[in-house]
Amino acid sequence: MELPVGRVALAHFTQAVLSSTPERTKLAVLDEFHSFVDEHFAAFLNQARSYGGGAVMALQTIASIPREHRDELLANPSTVIVTSGCMPFDADHFSRVFGKTQVEPRFHTDESGDGALGPRRGSVRIDVRDQPRHRPTQVTELEPLHAIVVLQDGTRRYGPTTVHVRHQQA
Repeated sequence: MELPVGRVALAHFTQAVLSSTPERTKLAVLDEFHSFVDEHFAAFLNQARSYGGGAVMALQTIASIPREHRDELLANPSTVIVTSGCMPFDADHFSRVFGKTQVEPRFHTDESGDGALGPRRGSVRIDVRDQPRHRPTQVTELEPLHAIVVLQDGTRRYGPTTVHVRHQQA
């Protein structure tokens, strides 16, 4: 049985990265990568950065990644870009990836007093709680030409940030 061309090319890329030094960056661009990656590539991704290697992996839905490799393949991306048209399954996953933020909803009460007992008094109750930075519905309802982006540079994480991609004529 013959291996698909994508798997052969990926095997050569893996060999090139693992047999070199990190001074020179090596990058594979993999469109619809779920169709030719396996557990060996998932393990390779865990080592690739220390050898100067990396991959840009594009696909329509993470549901197409075989379940047995999904967690490992999606574990440590340095950049995540989610565009409009995201499926509900993906939106749930990316909502968790984007993390949570603390919000402080304020609840106001008004205790009215009558003139004889003094002025009206009120109180404010503040409840601090975590909520997703982007709820799954916000991810699935992204406007066309918008994306949610998260960047990781070493130990620093930037985003998630919603960006608008403008189309410019050349």
